[in-house]
Amino acid sequence: MSKVKVGQKLFSKNIGNAARNRETKITPVTVVKVGRKYFTTRENSDTTGWTDTQYFIDTWAENTNYNATSKLYGSLQDHEEEQETTKLHDKIRNTFGYRPTLKLDTLRRIVELIEKDQE
Repeated sequence: MSKVKVGQKLFSKNIGNAARNRETKITPVTVVKVGRKYFTTRENSDTTGWTDTQYFIDTWAENTNYNATSKLYGSLQDHEEEQETTKLHDKIRNTFGYRPTLKLDTLRRIVELIEKDQE
């Protein structure tokens, strides 16, 4: 997470109950206030006017007593990369389900790649 500044443009995605029975969408927001522990973003919604949401500076997690309704991204590229990572992870997990059907040579190459990446 990078340091936020007043006036910085971020992107908010509705999650959890805010996305239930609704289209998940990415909304541009602006940082309007930065404190020591929290920062505040503002969204200009046509239906509700200005909507302010507070996030923790160190994690960008929404400050709420209940379930979070939004997740922040520094750019649209960050969101797209997260989506692709999730899709690839799911594909790998499904491939290595209860009984992997991969050949031994393929499994050895995969382990070799994993070990090289963890160095």
